[in-house]
Amino acid sequence: MLKYKEHFKIMGSDRNSYSKTDIEATFMRMKDDHMKNGQLKPAYNVQIAVENYFIINTYISNDRTDYNTLIPILKNTRHH
Repeated sequence: MLKYKEHFKIMGSDRNSYSKTDIEATFMRMKDDHMKNGQLKPAYNVQIAVENYFIINTYISNDRTDYNTLIPILKNTRHH
């Protein structure tokens, strides 16, 4: 029971998985490899804001969906 309690403490309330080698990463489904195997791998969601071919802002998150990362990068970009 103590082991599960520690796992839930590491994950937090907003995630349902984490990597043992990088506890801040979340498992995400990657594109198919050459063997047509879609795999779950520890990863981050990276958003990049570009204006006139220049990168003006970045946002890195362990959230697997883009829905929750759009508003934070837009708000942060507007303040720059």
